[in-house]
Amino acid sequence: MFNGLVEDWFTDGLGVPYAELLGPRRVGLPIVRLECDFSAISRMGDDVVLGLSIARLGRSSLALDLCCRAGEQLRVASRQVLVATSLETHRPIAFPPDVRDALAAFVPLQ
Repeated sequence: MFNGLVEDWFTDGLGVPYAELLGPRRVGLPIVRLECDFSAISRMGDDVVLGLSIARLGRSSLALDLCCRAGEQLRVASRQVLVATSLETHRPIAFPPDVRDALAAFVPLQ
């Protein structure tokens, strides 16, 4: 569910089609670090809401805080670190300027 949230956020929230990044632009965004804390169970049929915020934006990496809630109850909290990579070389690359600008708009003010 969190992977789908990130892909939809890129496409719908940032205006950067995720499929275009992977396809014609050949930019990968693999998860290089993942932490999850499960604080309550969810059952089939539960209505949950997923949330996402940027914890840190670097030159080629991005830390995201994700959560899953049912009403006010936190069910899962996660932090993912994604790294922009070339799908040709599989080495880290700087975020493309349009992607960086879109991401920067979501970075909370310090």
